[in-house]
Amino acid sequence: RCGASVGIAIDTDKVADPMRLLVNADIALYRAKAQGRNRHQFFNASLQSEIVRTKRVADDIMRGIDRGEFTAWFQPQVDATTHEIVGVEALARWTHPTEGVLPPAAFLKIADELNVVGAIDGMILEDTVGWLSRWKSHGLHMPKASVNVSPRRLNDEGLIESLRGMSIPPGSLSFELVESIFLDEHDDLL
Repeated sequence: RCGASVGIAIDTDKVADPMRLLVNADIALYRAKAQGRNRHQFFNASLQSEIVRTKRVADDIMRGIDRGEFTAWFQPQVDATTHEIVGVEALARWTHPTEGVLPPAAFLKIADELNVVGAIDGMILEDTVGWLSRWKSHGLHMPKASVNVSPRRLNDEGLIESLRGMSIPPGSLSFELVESIFLDEHDDLL
């Protein structure tokens, strides 16, 4: 058995641009494969604008990493019985220079495609450890902080080394797997 995915591009100009046709057909081909293979996809204006938007977001993510725009925002964790704060969960937020504060849904998928989720995880981890230290120096005792981490980052050999370089009180930090990444897609990493 064999199957085929096909990307189709049409040029209506009097003189066709073969390179542009090939690029557009290739873009349509990748969309066809992403939708389940054994399909065909026509290149269209909607697909073009999506590609342009994805490229812009990808460029912005890379600049945002360089500029330190990814920071931790904290959600309290409360004991259901005593109603006391028993910790915080660090939530990744991107302070985009023109779009404001963005949640992970706005950048995580593209960051994963760029293979930079680990870099963002690292920024959030460092920010969280910094906040734990600042809170302690101001007399605020925060028992623990939970940091989301991708399965790929858990498999990163550099994670343990970077943790050793931080002054983290024992028991004050825990990792939670990123909710938006399906475990069955990353079995081999776990």
